[in-house]
Amino acid sequence: MSETAENTATDTAVGNALTKALGQSKRATRPAKPATPAKAARQIDPYAQEPATLERARTLAPHLGLMENIARSFGLESMSQQTAEEVYNDVRDTTLAHIQAQGDLLCVALSAQAMKVHMQRIVGAYVSSACGAGDFYQKRVTVMRDMHSAVANDDRDEDRDGPVGFESKLARSRQFCAELAAQAFVLLASATGAVAAYEEVTGDKWKPYEKQNVQPVSKQAAAAQLAAFGG
Repeated sequence: MSETAENTATDTAVGNALTKALGQSKRATRPAKPATPAKAARQIDPYAQEPATLERARTLAPHLGLMENIARSFGLESMSQQTAEEVYNDVRDTTLAHIQAQGDLLCVALSAQAMKVHMQRIVGAYVSSACGAGDFYQKRVTVMRDMHSAVANDDRDEDRDGPVGFESKLARSRQFCAELAAQAFVLLASATGAVAAYEEVTGDKWKPYEKQNVQPVSKQAAAAQLAAFGG
């Protein structure tokens, strides 16, 4: 092989190696891709969010006067036979009586502490459901208002027609929000009855579950506790 050919081959080999090294360096230093919205949503810890309380459920659900106005304006079937107040009272009292009856049945087998643990979980589910329904209702009302604002801005000239078919979409959005309002309202009533039942059954006021920080036990103390079980 001539000296020129040998130098060319060497240069090519060095160039290939350099290109490969640069490529690896780029891959090593390339910043990680940001998490997609879907992945980011999955990484949110639901327990890090605001705790579900009866007070929070009350702030999210429509109050009595608003619910009566919504039921009247939209002709809600769920409140066609009774007023909103009568529906609320019936749901609250029925839930209270149901949980009280459950407590009467279980007290023969559960200790006082076991009853509290069980009722804490049961009532917590009612309150969480009420908060979830109220939160969804509030979000959909915001979306509905934004939709109306967008149409008002686009259709501000009196001689210009609005988007074709959009009015029916707005009507469906308003109706949907009215139905969500009724759901949040009755679930708040149910949660209120459940919280009252907890106090009747256990003698304590209900509060959201809070994880207790337990101090670690030393190996020596753990071994002594284990020995207490025998074997």
